[in-house]
Amino acid sequence: MRQSTVIAIAAVTALIMCVAIGFTHPTVIRLVSDRSPFVVFQHAAIPHDDAFTADLIGDGRKESFILKDGRLTIERDGTAVWRSPFDWWVDQAVVADADNDGSPNLVMSVWKSGDYGPSRPFWVSANNPAVKNHLFVFKWEDGAMQAVWQSSNLVRPNCSIAFADVDNDGQQELVVTEGEYADSNACGPRFLAVWKWDEWGFTNLWRDSFASHLRK
Repeated sequence: MRQSTVIAIAAVTALIMCVAIGFTHPTVIRLVSDRSPFVVFQHAAIPHDDAFTADLIGDGRKESFILKDGRLTIERDGTAVWRSPFDWWVDQAVVADADNDGSPNLVMSVWKSGDYGPSRPFWVSANNPAVKNHLFVFKWEDGAMQAVWQSSNLVRPNCSIAFADVDNDGQQELVVTEGEYADSNACGPRFLAVWKWDEWGFTNLWRDSFASHLRK
């Protein structure tokens, strides 16, 4: 992995830690390397109960995103235009160009029962009823929220999610901290991982121990 990529990942790690402890509205973090300064991160993110604004519809006007008690509400001019289902618990929401198509996406870390939704693969005979963590990607299209991609049960739950161009290729990567399901009361970051959108879903590019990236 190139040095600039490692530096960018370290910067995003610092940002994820800021989000985790309550700095809820990061905008731009600049990092000065030994070569040149560059912007490594710009997004809107909310952990736990909070609110922020972002232009998801893409018309230059910002919507309000309100996360309370595990339910996300999107409001436009004071009117709710979308709410997450009652049977989801939304941990975190991010507005970013997750699939690198030039349009913003709503990306959510969601806890819910069932490995799959109504579009379960034909080779799967039954849904796993356990409550697990999922990553959902949505977009606003034709006047409504549309699903782009919804993961099945994640092997490890995401404790924090963020997007950044960590390898300077002009595209956004998904940077997450991952925990273990055994940590039932709180998601403690065990791993730091980088994922890339790959036509249909995310491909893992890199993973390492979270602790090894903390400053001593």
